[in-house]
Amino acid sequence: MISVRFAANEDRLGIDKITKEFSDHEYSHKPKYFTDAIETNNILIALHDKTVVGYLSFHVIWGNTPFIELLRVVASHQKQGIGALLLSEFEKNMRSEDYDEIVSSSEKINEIGNSFHKKQGFHSIGELDMVYGKEIFYLKSLS
Repeated sequence: MISVRFAANEDRLGIDKITKEFSDHEYSHKPKYFTDAIETNNILIALHDKTVVGYLSFHVIWGNTPFIELLRVVASHQKQGIGALLLSEFEKNMRSEDYDEIVSSSEKINEIGNSFHKKQGFHSIGELDMVYGKEIFYLKSLS
């Protein structure tokens, strides 16, 4: 069974393991990013038998817009609804804080990520040229 909760310090090794699986290049998030996300309750984790198998990190930007920064699930647990479960819990939390919309993004070359966004009810609101390539931005209504 998969459970979702906010990350705590003891979850850090599991988060780091997933992060290394996904990105180990110059644009990877620095360790302090995850330390801060844990301390500020800005990262949800998915657990399977007490093992971190996925996470969703976010920030509220501009003081009024929840933005999903990272949504990752280990390869061995993909295609099992864990990403959707993390997103659902995030949406529930944002609704409880009276937010009406959420924003997310995905690299244009990330076909799986872009398909996931569309399947989950996001729609594209534009794209930007980033240092690593094009990034597509998505919006989803929570009402």
